[in-house]
Amino acid sequence: MRRQQPEHVDAAALTEAASALDLISSNSQNAVPDSVLNAAKCIITVPSLPQAAGQINARGVASCREGADWEAPITLIFSGQLDRQTPAVLLVMVMTDKGISALRSGEITVHKSHRKAPLVSTTPLVTQFELTSDYLMYQAANTGLLAPGEAIGSFRVDQSSWGSAQASKVRVSGAKHASGPSVKYERSLQSFVNTIIPTGIVIHHTALITSEKLPSGEKEVDEYHQRRGFEIYCFGQVYHVAYHYLVLPDGSVQHGRPERCEGAHARGYNSYIGISVIGDFSSRDNPKGTKGPEKPTPKQLETIVELCRTLRQKYRIPLQHVVRHSDIASTDCPGDRFPFNRLLSRLEAEAKVTKVSVK
Repeated sequence: MRRQQPEHVDAAALTEAASALDLISSNSQNAVPDSVLNAAKCIITVPSLPQAAGQINARGVASCREGADWEAPITLIFSGQLDRQTPAVLLVMVMTDKGISALRSGEITVHKSHRKAPLVSTTPLVTQFELTSDYLMYQAANTGLLAPGEAIGSFRVDQSSWGSAQASKVRVSGAKHASGPSVKYERSLQSFVNTIIPTGIVIHHTALITSEKLPSGEKEVDEYHQRRGFEIYCFGQVYHVAYHYLVLPDGSVQHGRPERCEGAHARGYNSYIGISVIGDFSSRDNPKGTKGPEKPTPKQLETIVELCRTLRQKYRIPLQHVVRHSDIASTDCPGDRFPFNRLLSRLEAEAKVTKVSVK
C-alpha cells in the first residue's frame, strides 16, 4: 500500500525535479552510462539553479532504493558554488554505502577534485573502479544535455522526511493510476534510470517461448516476457518484451521496447540493442528442424544486415560491439547455425547505408 507523502517533501521541488529528469532523458546527445545508473544507490536532483555566480542555495530532491523499489523522495538544500557557468540542473549519483551513510547523517559534502563522472560519449563501458566513487556528479544545460559536474558544497537533508521515506517504498508500475507531484517524480525517476543511449547490438534467436511452438510475433513474446517479470517503465509507458526488435521469417520487423529504453535480454549488456530473430538455430536443440527453420531465412538475414547497419550509423556503434548472445553469456543463443560471421562480413564490406523499413 502506498503511504501518504511525507509532509516535509516540497511539492514544487518534486515537480521541478520530475521535469528536469524528463528533459535529461529526452536528450539523445549524451547520457549517464547504463552501468552507473544500475549501480547508483541514491540519486539527487537539484533543478532550477539560480543563474548567478557565487554562493548559491537551491532546493533539491533525493531518492534511494533497495532492489527494484525506490524509497519515497525527500527534499534537501544544496549550499555551495558551481565551478563552471551555472547549469540548469545538478545531478548527483550516490554510489557507495559510505555515500548513503553521509546522506542519512543529514549532510553529504561534494568537492571539485572528486572523480570525473563518465558519460556514454566518452566512456560507454565503465570500469568497476569508476563505480567505487562515493558519488558521481553531473550537470545539465537547459536543453537537457549532460556534462560532468563540478561543484563545491553540501546537501543538507531533513531527518524527519528521511524517516518517513524509509517507511514508504514505491513501485512505479503499481501506482500507475495514482497522481500528484510525488507519483510524477517517481515515474520520471524510473524512466530516467531506464533510459539509455545504445552502445552495441546483441543478436538473439527466440527459440521456443513455450514447449510447443515458436512465437508468431511481438505480441506473444510480450505476453511471455510479462509472465517472466521483464517489465520496464520508460518514456511514460510500461513495456514487457525484453528485446528492441523482432525479425519475422518473412523479413518484416516488429518493435519491442523503444531503442532508448534499457533492454532485458543480456545481463550486463542491456545498454546494447537486442535484436531477436524468430526461429531456433541450434543444432543441439533443433537438430532436424522440428522446432522451426534450422537457420534464418534469406529475408531475415537481409533485414538483420540492414537493421544493424542503420543502428550502427545512428548510434556510432563499432563493429566489435555487434555480438551474439553467446559471446557475452553462457548460452547457445542465437544457435550455432546462425551465420554470424557472414553477418559481420556483410556489415564490414557494405559501405552503402540503407534504412530498414520497420513496420
